[in-house]
Amino acid sequence: MQELTRNKLLKQANALIRGKGYSSFSYADLSKTIGISKASIHYHFPSKENLGENVVLEALKDLDVELSFIDNTELVCFQRIHRFIEIFQKSLESSQLPLCCILLTELDNLPESIKYTVSLYFDVQIEWLKKTLEVGIQNGEFNSNIDVQQSALMILTFCEGSGIVSKISKGNNPLDRGVGQLMRLLSA
Repeated sequence: MQELTRNKLLKQANALIRGKGYSSFSYADLSKTIGISKASIHYHFPSKENLGENVVLEALKDLDVELSFIDNTELVCFQRIHRFIEIFQKSLESSQLPLCCILLTELDNLPESIKYTVSLYFDVQIEWLKKTLEVGIQNGEFNSNIDVQQSALMILTFCEGSGIVSKISKGNNPLDRGVGQLMRLLSA
C-alpha cells in the first residue's frame, strides 16, 4: 500500500510539474488531487525538493527502459531516432511539456539536487543519441560528415523546443512538421 501511494504521488507530482512548473505546485495541490493529507505526503517525501528529485529520478528510470526497448526492437538507427522523437510526441499529445523542459525554464531557482538530476537526465539522452548516431554512421545510415555531439544536441533541442513552440502554435505540431527535415539533415 505504501509503495502504491508513493508511486501515485510521484506520477501526480510529475503531471503537476509538467503542467504548472516546479515552483507553482504545492503539497496542497498534490493532497487535493490524490486525496490524502499533506502529512501523508511528507511521510513519503519529507520535502518538496526530495519529491522533485525523486520525480526526475523516476522519469530517468522510465527513460532508461524506453531507450533500452528502442535499442532492442529497432535494428535501424534511423528508426531509433524516430522512436526517440515519438517519446516527445506523446508529451505534446497530452498537452504537457516534457518534464525536464519545464524544469529547465526554472533552472536558476531549482534546488541543487534537482538541477543535478535534470542534468543527469539530459546527459543520458545526449549519450544515447551520440551512440545511436555513431552506429548509424558506421552502418551508412547517417552522413559521415556530421558532428555527432552537435547533431545529438540538435535533435534534443528540436524535441525539447517543440514542446515550448507547440504551446503557442495553436494545434500545429512542430515535431510533425520538422522531423522529416531533421532526418534529411542527418541522412547519408
